Amino acid sequence: MRFFSVRYEFEIEVLVRLAWRGVHFDFVPITVYYPPKEQRITHFRPFADFARISLLNTVLVLIAFLYIRPRNLYRSLTEKKTFVHSSGCSFLTKTKLFSARHYRWGLAYL
Repeated sequence: MRFFSVRYEFEIEVLVRLAWRGVHFDFVPITVYYPPKEQRITHFRPFADFARISLLNTVLVLIAFLYIRPRNLYRSLTEKKTFVHSSGCSFLTKTKLFSARHYRWGLAYL
């Protein structure tokens, strides 16, 4: 998998791309230690990192609207689905658009 970012915004991109691939992940609470203000060292560069995060967000939103959403819609309409009739026989439909009510005694009524 290729990534656009390698710095501060990398974790955002990884989480978004995992979600696009259908990977389920859970959030877990963690404890974080923040030293007193005079001892803190930050590597966050306010303008540069904010600009990189904003640019990454723009790119990911464009990819989502122009590729991911249409792809998911297409997949949901053409996904093969198996239905089980009350007699125990299973039927494989061509698309998800057909439902189990279209089947009676093993014959498809269109």
